[in-house]
Amino acid sequence: MKNNIDIYDVMRCPDCDSDDCYEYSTDEIEFGVNGTGHYHVDCHCKKCGKNFRLYTEFEYSIKKAYTR
Repeated sequence: MKNNIDIYDVMRCPDCDSDDCYEYSTDEIEFGVNGTGHYHVDCHCKKCGKNFRLYTEFEYSIKKAYTR
């Protein structure tokens, strides 16, 4: 990873700022041909019970490709 941040580092509750959250649904994920993408995910905070949507933008690189 380029900057060592993963989805769980940014999945924080907007109400109580807890990081004790989990993904319960993926709304949208897109990988652009230019190495960028976005990920919209529905999350739940275990601490306060709030449901929220997390929007992320990311860069990616392909490490391996194969066909079967």
